[in-house]
Amino acid sequence: MTLVFSIAGVVALIWMAVALRYGGLHGIGAIALAAGVWLGHPFFNIDVGPAPITIDRVALLGLIGLYVAHRFWRRTDPKPLTFDDGAIAFFLAVLLVSSIMHGGDAVSTWVFLFGLPAAFYWILRQSPLDERATRTILHCLLAIGFCLAATGIAEWRGWHGVVFPRYISSTAYEEFFGRARGPLLNPIGNGIYLSVALGAGAALFFIHRPTSRRTMIVAAGVLVSAGLYATLTRSVWLGAIAVIGIFALFPLPKNQRIGAIVLGSILAIGALGASWSSLSAFKRDKDVSVHHMSQSAKLRPLLADIAWQMFRERPLFGCGFRQYSEASIEYINARRSDMALEVARGYVQHNVFLALLCETGIIGLSAYAAMLIALARRAWRLAASRSAPDWAKPVGLLMLACLAAVSINGMFHDVSVIAMVNALMFFVAGVTASLSLQFEPVRGAAAAKAVERRGQLHPA
Repeated sequence: MTLVFSIAGVVALIWMAVALRYGGLHGIGAIALAAGVWLGHPFFNIDVGPAPITIDRVALLGLIGLYVAHRFWRRTDPKPLTFDDGAIAFFLAVLLVSSIMHGGDAVSTWVFLFGLPAAFYWILRQSPLDERATRTILHCLLAIGFCLAATGIAEWRGWHGVVFPRYISSTAYEEFFGRARGPLLNPIGNGIYLSVALGAGAALFFIHRPTSRRTMIVAAGVLVSAGLYATLTRSVWLGAIAVIGIFALFPLPKNQRIGAIVLGSILAIGALGASWSSLSAFKRDKDVSVHHMSQSAKLRPLLADIAWQMFRERPLFGCGFRQYSEASIEYINARRSDMALEVARGYVQHNVFLALLCETGIIGLSAYAAMLIALARRAWRLAASRSAPDWAKPVGLLMLACLAAVSINGMFHDVSVIAMVNALMFFVAGVTASLSLQFEPVRGAAAAKAVERRGQLHPA
């Protein structure tokens, strides 16, 4: 076993050296992101207490170490701090303080689902990106989605012999079995990655001019779309539609864009209303009945009522990060409403905004909303920039698409605690910030100094 790990370590170092030589920090970042998807805790782990050693965590720590070395060698691309950075830091700080105050596994959850993933943002934000690097990143995101889609379709159709890693088809993980849950073992997280991959394909379609390359991108997009359907998850489908809408509507003139949004919203609401009864009760999981699926749709109002009661009693700071499961028992037992709250016992909040409201109060929810708004603002500034080149602008649309997928799925699930979802959002946000700040007009002494430093790194 030691020999196997030694060989695997040598191979990993070789690949990381190649990626660093030809792809820079963004290449290593893409490898670390892919490792987090396929080589996470279910694939391999060494149990050493509250912080098991996994391949993806080692890869991310390696990325952080390489970034520190690059900073020491002055090979990073310095950029002035912005409101976006402050919004992200404040949100992370609110969660960290709440975690420390309430103890338990909250701190480890913060480290692995929020703290370490945020490193993607900072490292990619400080990485020098040109057209080649940007295309590489987009191709990597599309490739990740392509592989996830192929795996998801095989899961959905029951072709377990070709599913890799093998644990995906294991009955030891029963939840969501029969749907395209992927290596993350969660169709929602899998669907968010597929939605971003669809957006990356659309961005590449705008960038590439040769018809042959566009044809290949469209073919990959078709497979990714099939993978999205295979998740059999309504929120994932809605998120994918939003991604398509963002890339389809942005090139239109402003007056036509507004009209198309209004018309599309009316048609979407009408179609949703007409098919709501069938959508709320259709069978998805292999071992779950149609009756159980319809009962699942009735659970969310109960969870919303519990969230409201918890917010009323602790409006500012909530019950504590990752304390919902224990704190909600008191409100279920109280039976202060006519609703059958007993049905909700044992369930977590099915809404990321309500989950944060319960656990961190209005302060935590406001911090999360401020972060999303700041990232969306940064993405829009890049997409609509007059100074950014055509190959950079689609990345802004990709960030908007990522935020749309996360927010829409977040209205039906607590996506913040799904493995690797935050990592993906911070990864795309870092790329967006790097390109946006690179082509933004110089403002202030700090920005001028950063531009001067950038000129030393990349002389004309």
